[in-house]
Amino acid sequence: MSDGGGRAQAERAAVAAVEAFYQAWSEGDLETLRGTMNYPHVSLFPGHIEVRATPEDFESPFERLRELQAWHSSSLDRIHPIWTRDDKVCLSVDWSRYGEDGTRYLSGNIIYIVTNVEGHWGIQFRARSEPRDRDGPPPEAAAAGQRPNLLTLVPEEIEEFARRHTTPLPPHLEELARFTLEEMEYGLMLSGPIEGGLLQFLAWATGAKRVLELGCFTGFSAQMLAAELPDDGEVITCEIDRETAEIARRYADEGPDGQKIEIRVGPALETLETLEGPFDLVFIDADKNPYIDYYEASLELLADKGIIAVDNVLLNGRVTNPESRSGQRMAAFNAHVAADPRVKQVLLPVRDGVMLIRRA
Repeated sequence: MSDGGGRAQAERAAVAAVEAFYQAWSEGDLETLRGTMNYPHVSLFPGHIEVRATPEDFESPFERLRELQAWHSSSLDRIHPIWTRDDKVCLSVDWSRYGEDGTRYLSGNIIYIVTNVEGHWGIQFRARSEPRDRDGPPPEAAAAGQRPNLLTLVPEEIEEFARRHTTPLPPHLEELARFTLEEMEYGLMLSGPIEGGLLQFLAWATGAKRVLELGCFTGFSAQMLAAELPDDGEVITCEIDRETAEIARRYADEGPDGQKIEIRVGPALETLETLEGPFDLVFIDADKNPYIDYYEASLELLADKGIIAVDNVLLNGRVTNPESRSGQRMAAFNAHVAADPRVKQVLLPVRDGVMLIRRA
């Protein structure tokens, strides 16, 4: 967008859409919340992605909004445009959360993509980062077990504590994480240090030499895995988007283990048909719809003592009472694996749920 006036007008409209969203949030106004969005709408939180195709399919944490408002509220501290392209604006939003007594106890940042669809400026994408600063203890309700954010599986303070007590990332992966979170449109698809650390432990424990990953994104988890492989080990990772794969390739080559990483571009199921096993470890974290197909194809390629790790199997808890299509599909995947006499599995409530599978 070369016109400075047009850019400013677009940014004002985008900011107004986010402000309307927060106002509706604070008032528990679900209808207005629906109206502040453009569709298909994507909300992305650590370890979780949710797609809403139409307003009628609107699935959100807001159903419990009113009870949440009994003990906390969020406020906008600062809205800053990151980039503006045609009818799309990326905004960085700093927020704070307050207890009933008005004391701020948590702050963080959310990235919003606001788009203009036929003259309507609405939120198309929102991604929440990890909490940035904690100024005090959470409210009593949170301390008693109520989660201050519905799209996390554990309270935010527990997630933060776990992160602080996990082996820190090396500098090159810190930089990749920073780039992914700050500059990628879907940055919070990043697996992060906790889940990445779990994958490293699995590679180490299995003595893995060959690893298959479905869903490369910017290559963070591929690099985490490659770091635990021997010098002649390999990670074959699948990515459907060529531009994203090029980013992953660049960062892998800048790291110490890039020579172990091979990136295959294209649909994962097509790539699976071209591969020969065995693989000591398989990590499934691609499009959720074909999870059963991914699982079946991966099992055929798995070494006798190998492990399959599958991400997002709890889908923010929507598998327990699945009313949405995405929840039903993931519940069906979990049931499929649980009923398979060929394997044994354990489902871990790490991030958005990680299932570990081995041959029986």
